[in-house]
Amino acid sequence: MKKPAVRLISMLIAVAILLAGCSRNMSGSLDIALPERRTSLPSAVSTSSTDTHVPSKADTTPSPTAASVITPSPAPDLTDVYRAYLEQLRSQQSQIDLYTWQKGYYEGKTPPEEKLTRSVVVCDVWGDEIPELIYVRGDPQDGASAAFMSSLHILTWENGELRRLFGENWDNEVAGGFRYVLYTVRGDKTLRSWTSTGDESWTKSHIAFVDGPGGVLIRERRASYYTGPGKGPDGYKNPVNKYECEGRETSKEEYERYVAGLLDDIDAVLMYSAYVDDDLLSVISASGCSAMTSSEAISWLREQIGE
Repeated sequence: MKKPAVRLISMLIAVAILLAGCSRNMSGSLDIALPERRTSLPSAVSTSSTDTHVPSKADTTPSPTAASVITPSPAPDLTDVYRAYLEQLRSQQSQIDLYTWQKGYYEGKTPPEEKLTRSVVVCDVWGDEIPELIYVRGDPQDGASAAFMSSLHILTWENGELRRLFGENWDNEVAGGFRYVLYTVRGDKTLRSWTSTGDESWTKSHIAFVDGPGGVLIRERRASYYTGPGKGPDGYKNPVNKYECEGRETSKEEYERYVAGLLDDIDAVLMYSAYVDDDLLSVISASGCSAMTSSEAISWLREQIGE
C-alpha cells in the first residue's frame, strides 16, 4: 500500500505530463493532418466581384484552328450538262415513248397512271456531283412502228461533251417477260440491277455495272438463282434449282443471306418494272423511285436551265 505522500507526488507527476502533451498539440509539432486551405478559386470561375457569368459548354469548347475549318467547294454549274441531256432526250423521245410495257398491259389507248412507263432518270450515280442520264427506249425492228425490244442507255458528261457509258439490249416483250429494278448502292456508289427473265425456266440475277474495256460499263453478275425442269418427261415434277454467289455455286441458305445483304445496301431505286419480287417491292415502297416519263424529264430539264 502506497503512502499518502507518495501518492501525492505521483499525481503531481501525472498532471505535469498531461500539461506537456497539451502544449505540444497547441504548437502544431504533432503529426496531425489538417485540411488544406484553398488559396485561389477554380480557373473556370471568374474571381471578379462584378463578373458572375458561369461559362456554358460553348464557352469552354476550343475554337477551331484555321487549318481545321473546311470551306465547302461551290456546287458545279450544271447548265451545260442539263442542256445537253435535254437535247438528247428531245432527239430520243419518240423511241423512248415506244417502250410501253414497263408496267404491264392495259386496256385502251391511254394507260392509267399506275401503268405509265417511267423510264428516264437524271441522277448522280457515282457521287462526283455530275449527274448521269439514264433511259430505256423502244427499238422497233425492220422499220416497224411498234417495238417489242428495248435497250438501256447510260450517258454522262465528261470534258465538255456527252459520253455514252452503256447502251445494250434490256427489256424484251417476249416469252415470260423481263422484270427488273435499277438501283444505286450506299457507300460504294455503284449502279446495280435485279433482273428476272424466263419462260419454262427462270433466272433471277443481281447485276453490278462495272468498268469495262474502253471506258464503258459492262454487266457483272454477283448472284443468281436458276430454276427449271429436270431431265426426262417428268422434269417439271423434279425441278432443278441452282444458286450462285460471286461466281461460285452455293446453298440456298447462303444465297438468301447474300441477297439480303445486297438489298440492305440499296440507297435509291431509280427505275423498276411490273411484277418484281415482294422483297424488292418493300424496298421500293420505302425509298420511292426517281424515274420520270419522257415528257416529265424534258419539263424538269427545261426548268433547270431556265428555258
